[in-house]
Amino acid sequence: MSEQHEYCMVLSTSGTEKNRDEIIKGLLEGQLAACIQTMAIESHYVWKGEVCSDNEWLLIIKTRKDLYALVE
Repeated sequence: MSEQHEYCMVLSTSGTEKNRDEIIKGLLEGQLAACIQTMAIESHYVWKGEVCSDNEWLLIIKTRKDLYALVE
């Protein structure tokens, strides 16, 4: 009988391509994620009373629920 797992998707952002690539490499090499999708996004927020925006990378990390704490 095969082992059954529950799965989840974890959303995270990275401000640089270098950091994005390090996160992806670490999660995949550590077998903490089955698949990671990335998208370039623009984030908008208020910081110290000012409206700001930044270009970031959105990571959609597909993993098992029992690995969530390690992915986080």
